[in-house]
Amino acid sequence: MIVKNDPANNGVELRITDLHAGFKSDHYEYKWAFLKAKGSVEVSMSEVQIGVTVGLTDQKLSNGKTVPAFSVKNVDFHIPKDHFSLKIHGNFISKVASLLKGLFKGTIINQIEKQVKDMVSKELPPQLNKIIAD
Repeated sequence: MIVKNDPANNGVELRITDLHAGFKSDHYEYKWAFLKAKGSVEVSMSEVQIGVTVGLTDQKLSNGKTVPAFSVKNVDFHIPKDHFSLKIHGNFISKVASLLKGLFKGTIINQIEKQVKDMVSKELPPQLNKIIAD
């Protein structure tokens, strides 16, 4: 982990490289028109990079006290396409999807990256600020 001062944002940059993550769903179902895919899915990724710039500001509590507060100025999250594995198991439609997964692998990675960036940007400041306020 790298921690670097960021005076331009009155905060610090936190960066983690070579992060490994994965998840498994034992059951999924997806229906489109008359086609229905059922099965399980496994995702694993490595060499993932995440960087967050956390800025320092203040917040006024309901009791009138002013205490430190945090804001997220920048979130950088990257999953290398060649270090992303998607395994789809299930019925015939799932097997066809597994054969074609290379066509939508980039879209899946982009969606995961977007969701993580959005979640960190929206959820991290309130969680940190609640810790300080309590």
